[in-house]
Amino acid sequence: MTPIFKALSDEYTDEVKFVKVDADDFEDVCAEYQILGLPTFAVFIEGKMVATRAGAMPKEMLMDWIDESLSVLENDGEEGQKN
Repeated sequence: MTPIFKALSDEYTDEVKFVKVDADDFEDVCAEYQILGLPTFAVFIEGKMVATRAGAMPKEMLMDWIDESLSVLENDGEEGQKN
């Protein structure tokens, strides 16, 4: 997954911050967010985990999930502006 993670980090430079956490070095973080399987991908908004996906997946599948997460965030922002 490392090459895919790196490629997506390069592609989403302006939209998404990618962070890799070593589960062995940060067991407390894994426990806090109930990370049971590796790899686990998470979306955080304003410090709160709002979406997760566990397990290796093809680049296209991970991109689709990221895009879906971003579109939900954008739609929530637009709705908030209308109110």
